[in-house]
Amino acid sequence: MIRSSVAVLSLLCFLSSCGYQLGPVNNAHKLGINNTGGVKVVLDRNLTLNKTLEPLIIRSVQNALAHHGVKTSQGGDYELKVSLDEVDYRALRSSDRQVLAASEFETRAQTSWVLLRQGKQVLGGKETGSATFFSALAREGSDFTTLRNVNFVQASRLSYPQAIQEAAQSIASKIAQGF
Repeated sequence: MIRSSVAVLSLLCFLSSCGYQLGPVNNAHKLGINNTGGVKVVLDRNLTLNKTLEPLIIRSVQNALAHHGVKTSQGGDYELKVSLDEVDYRALRSSDRQVLAASEFETRAQTSWVLLRQGKQVLGGKETGSATFFSALAREGSDFTTLRNVNFVQASRLSYPQAIQEAAQSIASKIAQGF
């Protein structure tokens, strides 16, 4: 009996020195978010002029907060104002055959956010999410410019949700950790 209790005690001491923590993992309790009505997520502004991204950013932030164990509600004590500042792309890699024709791109979604409680700022910051996509080269004998542009637009639009979700995960992580 004494040996087993000594073994358990030594195991607990060993685990405590490794950085493991018993109990809740997220630090949202530092802010008292889970002890209140939760967080109301609203879109503050959309500077991208792309209206289809507005429900996507709100839904992504709500899902990311729920994943981190933070309650979301319409009448929450906290209000999270999210702004979609910019969605752009840049070339990452060019084709082997044509040095100037880039075939791999990166979409970046830049957001800013403010967590308010009773009108006073509790937390805030800027987060960026990114996603890569490829734009295939046109076949020989086809209208290169038209096919390339259509393919690029379709591929870039498909990468928007992934970039926005990555930014939303980053926002939720900061709120769940309490900083």
